[in-house]
This record gives sequence, C-alpha cells and structure tokens, in this order.
Amino acid sequence: MYSFQDCIHFLASVRKIHRELIIILIDRVPRFLDPLLLVFGNVRLQAAPKHENPVLASRQAKLALYQQSPFEKTIYLDCDICLLSPIYEVFDYVDEVEWLITEDVQPAIAKAANLLRVKQDILSTLQSVGLPVNENSIQYNGGFIAFTKSSKIQELFINFKKYFEMVVAHQNMLLLKD
Repeated sequence: MYSFQDCIHFLASVRKIHRELIIILIDRVPRFLDPLLLVFGNVRLQAAPKHENPVLASRQAKLALYQQSPFEKTIYLDCDICLLSPIYEVFDYVDEVEWLITEDVQPAIAKAANLLRVKQDILSTLQSVGLPVNENSIQYNGGFIAFTKSSKIQELFINFKKYFEMVVAHQNMLLLKD
C-alpha cells in the first residue's frame, strides 16, 4: 500500500502540470483501487512484470521499459518523485541525445558501498562477477530515465538486462539496485 500511496501523490503532482498520457506499470495493487488511479484522467494501467520479490519485480519493470512503452519518446519516473515544475524540456533533450539518466548521489562506482552486501573492495567485487566497471565508472539513479526509441537505445536496454542478470545471479554479494 505504501507504493500505492506514492503513486497517488505522484499522479497528483504530475497532473498539476502535465496532461499527457501516463502509463502506470502496476503490480500487487488490488483491482478495486484502480478507480483511484484512473480518476486523474488520461491514465492507463498496465501490468508490470511479476516476481515474488517485489524489489526484483520493480527492477524488471525498468528493464521492460523499452518494450512496454508505446511511445517514440518516453519519460520514466519512479512513483516516489514529486514534480514541482514542468518538464517539457526533457522531450527536447531526448531529441538531441536519445538517452537521459541522472547520476546517483554517490556517482563514483568505486565508492558505491550501497551496491554490496559484503564488506569488500567495491570495484574488484563488481568486476569479479563480470560487470565491466573501472575506477572511472559512474553509478546512476534509475528513478528518472528518458529515451527515444532507436536501435542504439534498444541495444542499451539489452545490455542493461544482461548486466542486471549478473547482479541477480550474485545476490550473495550484490544488492538489487538500479
């Protein structure tokens, strides 16, 4: 129910500014609550990938963004985001670069202790499971993603999924982060 409450606040903040179609990838919300989401207008509910682990399910939803989005340009926002001003310029930016994502609060991957379950050297641990990172690699926050559909971005999502599967396969050492 906590995520549902976040979703209501998210929709309210977006609808104060934007009227565009919003697709909500939804899972584990009782169907009788659907009208509370649809009341915001121009909202479509779409089934999110299912998994018994809700964290894994939410990460799989991000992996499916490219395939799930019916749009040429997509802006994905986690439902715990509250818009305070319009974001029209994001669509202009993705015309120029095809892909936008924000750096994490701690962008240096070598200092990203939040990615590990164990107290070990971060960089060598990530490399040991096959992740192609080095001392200059950056950690990004997947709570905001904008993209234009293209073969290059489709390949990016394919690689995103491949590397995420490495993380899932090594849950004894790694956490399911964005």
